Formats: sequence, structure tokens, C-alpha cells
Amino acid sequence: MKISKEDAGELTSIVMVELVPEDYMPQVSKTLKEQQHKASMPGFRPGHVPMSVIKKMSGKSIIAEQVNKLMIDNLYKYIDENKLNILASPLVNHEKTKITDFTEDTVFNFYYDVAFSPVINVEINDKIKVKQYDIEVNDGVVEKYILDIRRRYGKFSSPEVAGDNDIVFGEFEELDDTENPLENGIKNFSTLSLEYIKNDAAKQLLIGVKKDDILTVDMKAITNSTAEIASMLKIDVERAEKISDKFRLTVKNISTIEPAELNEELFSKVYKHKNITSEEQLREILLKDAQESFSKESERKFMNDIVENLLTNNPLTLPDEFLKRYLIETNEKINPDELEVQYPMYARSLKWQLMENQLIHHYNLKASEHDMHEYAEDYVRKQLSQYTDEVLDEERIHQQAHHLLENKKEMEKLSDQYYDEKLLNLFRTSVKIEHVDISYEEFVKLSSESNK
Repeated sequence: MKISKEDAGELTSIVMVELVPEDYMPQVSKTLKEQQHKASMPGFRPGHVPMSVIKKMSGKSIIAEQVNKLMIDNLYKYIDENKLNILASPLVNHEKTKITDFTEDTVFNFYYDVAFSPVINVEINDKIKVKQYDIEVNDGVVEKYILDIRRRYGKFSSPEVAGDNDIVFGEFEELDDTENPLENGIKNFSTLSLEYIKNDAAKQLLIGVKKDDILTVDMKAITNSTAEIASMLKIDVERAEKISDKFRLTVKNISTIEPAELNEELFSKVYKHKNITSEEQLREILLKDAQESFSKESERKFMNDIVENLLTNNPLTLPDEFLKRYLIETNEKINPDELEVQYPMYARSLKWQLMENQLIHHYNLKASEHDMHEYAEDYVRKQLSQYTDEVLDEERIHQQAHHLLENKKEMEKLSDQYYDEKLLNLFRTSVKIEHVDISYEEFVKLSSESNK
């Protein structure tokens, strides 16, 4: 057996595995004899079918099976022994690999394209500057939370005339330049919440409409994004970008929500285990919830900004053509045209994953089995404490944590959370942080711009 490697590009190589009959025939002969002992055919005693017959029936398939197994085992053994830091899995080089038949005297040469991870040396220090947004929680935020709760548990009714916070349900039909139904145009029933229309002129056009009214609306004016248009009309985003400006809206129904009263019945629905008896208690809890929620949102943006900083200032080169080929060959749902659109997001995610792994190794953040069990117990403890104020049963916590870690999906989820927290702590204690006070409205606008 021979294995060799030759460079094919900056981060790719071709690995050749050569197998001669002496490599694979001993196991092939053993398997053939085992089949002969088990074989039963008319005209022969069980176990005495001639070897020539066995070879004719199964010889080539057994050779193919053994050759492929031996080749794969030794390819990965070579990668392991030579400490090759590969990306994805090796791919057969079909241009070089020419296997025409599987016979017992063939010398097989398999060629594999292999890609390697780029060298990464990222340091986390105070040269990295990131803003930490401290979101203000004021009475206005609490009032909004209370209104949202009251409306969530409120009662629906159908007024005759639409008000500025009502919901209009109707048929939307695409029109041409002469305001006639467009041939092969879009037609769909959907709902429209007047409360969220930001274009004042478009909103005023809809306030006061009644059931069975017919009017012409501008879809781009009554919505806030192309994605929202796509969702309303049940079309893809690409088509939503090309729709006509004018649509005919035929009003079928109008709905409004009568907010629920602030009383103990509502308090018990919202917080079943808090035993709230007054509006003041509700406000205190909502204030605390808002602070926790805003803190998490700020933390998420802090982390995203760090990632963006590291990726921008530590550019990585990937074997892009190999990875594109790998994605197409290993995923039947991806076609080349879709891949060209999706690949930049995939590449960015992979770059961060590689960088993240390097940071975990460099700063010794790797979790031991004991660390993960403690983390799982703490996770279970926090989950259970949401539903009771009583002292928790530690044995129950221990058992549930054990079950979580035995579940592969849950284990991966916990592991991701563990390393996210470890990295966040590393960043908080190492980079230079500029604290910025900001309102929630300003923060939402800033986050939206960053996402774009």
C-alpha cells in the first residue's frame, strides 16, 4: 500500500491511495470462504458449493466492499497520523480516479481532494474596542409591556369602522398601470394591522374603512419591509421586490381588541406562580423582566459586534471552490445557483466557527465532563425555579441534568451555550469597552441597521 500527497492549491491537496492485491485479497479470500461455508444451492451439499461459483456470484462485490473499506480506513489513518487539519471530508477526484472493474489482480489508485483549515492566531486584548449599550428602562417601557399584556388577553370584536389600532382582513389583488387586475398577478387574502403602518398618508387612507369597501393601496407604503410583503401575499422575497405598487384591497372584515382589565384574574394568567395581587407588584416584576430582557439583547449585540470586529480585522482565506463542491455533493437540496447566493453566509459562519475553536483552545476554555455536568445542573435549576418558589430537590436536578447530557441534541445545545458564555466572559475581561446609554427605540434602530 502506498499513500502520497501533492499540493493542489493554497489550502488544498490531492491524496493518492494505492492498493495492490496483497493489501485486500487476504480479507477477500476469508470472506469468500465464509460465504462458501454458508452457501446452499440446488445440486450441491450445504457448505460445498465450488469456490468458482461463489466467486462468480459474489467475487466482484466482495472485492469492491473490501477495497473501499481498506481505502477509507487508511486514508483517515494517514490524515490522523500526519495531523492534517482538514476541512469537511475528502472528496473523490473523479478526473484522476479511474476504476473500471473490481478483479482480484487489480492495482487500485484512488485520488482524493482534501482541503485544509487556514492558520489562525487571534489574540483578545484591549486593542479591540467595542461599545456596550446600556438600554434605559423607564416607565414608558413598562406601560408598553402592560398594554401588550392587556391586549394579548383582551377580547376581539368587529367594529363597523376601522380605527387606527384595528386589524383589517381582506383580499389583496395586484393591479396594472390602469388600475385593472394584472394578468397572472398576485391575489391573496391577508390581514393588515393599522397600528404598525408607519406611512401616515397610507394609514389615514385605511382609517374609517368599512366591510365591503374597495380601495387602491400601495403595498410598499402600508408595510415596512419586502419580507413583510412576501409574508402577507405568500410569495418569495425575490418576487415581492418586483410587484406592482398598486393593489386593490376588498375589505372582508374589521377586528379590534378590547384590552383586558388589570385585575387579579389577569395577573394569575400572566404570572401563574408569582401570586400577584396588585398593579404595583405587576409593574415591579415587569420592570425586572424588562431589565433582564434588555440586558440580554445588549449582550447579544455586544457579542455580535465582537465577532464582526474579529472577522474584519483577522481576515481568513478559505478553499472556497472545494467547499462549494462539498456542499453540492453532500446536500441534494442545494443547487449551484442557490449556493452562489448562500455561500457568503456559510463562509462567514465557518470562519467564525474556526476562529471560535482556536480561541477555546488558546485560552484553555475546554469543558471537562465535570464542568458540563455542573453547567447542566445549573441550567435545570434555573428552568425549574421559573415555576416554583419552593426549595428544589437536588436529586431531581441531578437526574434531569444527566438525562439532558445523554440526549445528543440537548448536549450540543448546552455545549454551545457553555462556550458562548465562556467566550463572552473572555471578551468582557479582555477588550476595551465603551459604555453607551441608549433608549430602547434607539437601540432597536441601531440593531436593525447593523443587521442590514
